[in-house]
Amino acid sequence: GLVLEWMTAFTQEALHGADDPGRIERSVDARLGPDGAGGICLWVTEGEPVSLAGFGGPTPNGLRIGPVYTPPEQRGHGYGSAVTAAASSIGLERGKRFCFLYTDLANPTSNAIYMRLGYRPVCDSREIAFTLDPSAPSLPPDAPGSASVRLGSESDDGSPLDHWLTLLFGPS
Repeated sequence: GLVLEWMTAFTQEALHGADDPGRIERSVDARLGPDGAGGICLWVTEGEPVSLAGFGGPTPNGLRIGPVYTPPEQRGHGYGSAVTAAASSIGLERGKRFCFLYTDLANPTSNAIYMRLGYRPVCDSREIAFTLDPSAPSLPPDAPGSASVRLGSESDDGSPLDHWLTLLFGPS
């Protein structure tokens, strides 16, 4: 439906490319799931939805707002601001002390909107996607207490990066 269409459009625009449709659908389903931890707000004007804000990822004290999407033909009317404020209010009404969101530093429009709504910068973050290196050595499945996996990725300039991830487990 419309929510899935807009979430896909958000992913294509904000994340600069198409995402796995199955993952987007699972994300929508999770926000609308029975646990009530997340949700999706639609801002409606004259009977027509004009903007969307999702929320989820609750912490003990906060709630993540996002994604926020307004179709290009509806932009410039304050709908994104209104739906973001509504989603934020829901988080606070649910007893959260604060709401938080991720924003694209290269998008001055959304950053100005979030500042006007009361959001303040806290930190910069960066997402790095790793892929499993099938040639990495592995521990025997019965090795107690830990597992190591070699992960491969690329830096911004395309050169390979190597990373090791060690998972430690308590007594079973």
